[in-house]
Amino acid sequence: MEPSPGTQKTHKTDSLVRYSVYKATFTLIRHGESKGNVRPVWAGQSNDELSDHGKKQAEALGKWFEEKGKEFEVIYVSDLSRAKQTADAIQQRHAGPKPPLKEDKDLREISFGDADGKPYVAEAEPGKTLKELYSQNIFPHIRDRIGRFPNGESKDDVARRAERVIQKLIIPIVKGEEECIKKKRDQGVSGSAPDARVAIVSHGVFLRELLYALHRRNGSLAEYKYLETTGWTEVKIQLKVPKTGTPKPESLPIILEVTAINQHEHLKELKR
Repeated sequence: MEPSPGTQKTHKTDSLVRYSVYKATFTLIRHGESKGNVRPVWAGQSNDELSDHGKKQAEALGKWFEEKGKEFEVIYVSDLSRAKQTADAIQQRHAGPKPPLKEDKDLREISFGDADGKPYVAEAEPGKTLKELYSQNIFPHIRDRIGRFPNGESKDDVARRAERVIQKLIIPIVKGEEECIKKKRDQGVSGSAPDARVAIVSHGVFLRELLYALHRRNGSLAEYKYLETTGWTEVKIQLKVPKTGTPKPESLPIILEVTAINQHEHLKELKR
């Protein structure tokens, strides 16, 4: 069951411990429709570009953000072309100063290994082993979390990558350690930590795993369905850091508030 926007989990804290409170808002955006989505193929880390319709979707999202005055200090993006093209469209229509684009390979889609770029197959052919099917370049859908195509990733592998992104990217951003956010705060432009706004442009499977990882850190459960191409989800993250001692980042619980899920209002008037 999907969490309702606004749902949050709070943590009990020792009243004798003093904390510094940090906040940031993250807009998680799936790339526009890719050529691989249209064929359809296993489009994991194969470097497909956006389809013509996908380019229109990305432009529509950039325009919608501009009209709504939705601004970002920085846009983090997967290094795959379909994500970069989507991020470029958002940056070009940005209402305020153009935010920097920062590529990160850990934001890539799940790797389907030998299946990348091969035709999508929903079910295995009866009477044949997976080894036989794979030798014929037939790659049936894997439904569990631990299975993987040869040389590819499982969903659990992607979950571990998402945890790494939380540690190296999200928590430092929330704490104001990201360079461009820190600079704006030091100059008094954005004010305090609650004003940090960051976009992450990535891929469907990875973004779901990132959301699940955030919920685990928050101590809550959630289920997210299919994310539309250029659909966006917004989360507000609060971090309480003890003013004494030096706790490890991985030990810091987060307070998570999901304020929007898979929004795609910008696509309503878009025609193929």
